[in-house]
Amino acid sequence: MKIPPEKFTALLNSLSIETIQPMKLASERVGDLPSGECEVKLEYRQAFADGDPIRDPAGKLVFRMKCELIASCEKTPFFTHETTCIIIASVKDETVFAQAWADLETRTLFLDLQIKKTMWPFFREHVHSAMSRLGMPPVVLPWIL
Repeated sequence: MKIPPEKFTALLNSLSIETIQPMKLASERVGDLPSGECEVKLEYRQAFADGDPIRDPAGKLVFRMKCELIASCEKTPFFTHETTCIIIASVKDETVFAQAWADLETRTLFLDLQIKKTMWPFFREHVHSAMSRLGMPPVVLPWIL
């Protein structure tokens, strides 16, 4: 396993997650799964609000994240899901955080991978639960490497 860059480890050590709060869960059955064999294709997207992270009045970091999934059979979508959440973290060491956050590679690694890995179990549960509520057999989302 590749050892993470030193600045990335420093960034993680300078933060403490306090809250992961779903703000919006939206699912839609946009078609039916065809009977028989079907190779399900999953399209996943994640994005953060412009300017993230922002600081709340207490000085904590607030990340506003949206995750979207489109499940298709062949090229025909049959299910869509969107989760919008906020992630709040306190900064344990302002100096270390500022130095690590200033590094584009470190910041990108944190936003694109670390937060995704942190959110993935929640997102998987949201998708599984939504599909079940819509009377669909759940699609298993893949591991994140």
